[in-house]
Amino acid sequence: MDYETNSVIDSLSGWVMHKCEQWRDHYESNYSERFDEYYRLWRGIWAAEDSLRASERSRLITPDI
Repeated sequence: MDYETNSVIDSLSGWVMHKCEQWRDHYESNYSERFDEYYRLWRGIWAAEDSLRASERSRLITPDI
């Protein structure tokens, strides 16, 4: 009985880990870059790509409404 229980637990944990890896791969390939940008703006961290013009000197980051 112990062997069967361990086998079921191993197969279940393997299935769960497979699903987690699939989700992580999907997230990293589709959403990670955009999330990093939104998080940076939400925290108010300035980045050069936020400037719209070369003459901009302000580093004020306003909330997007």
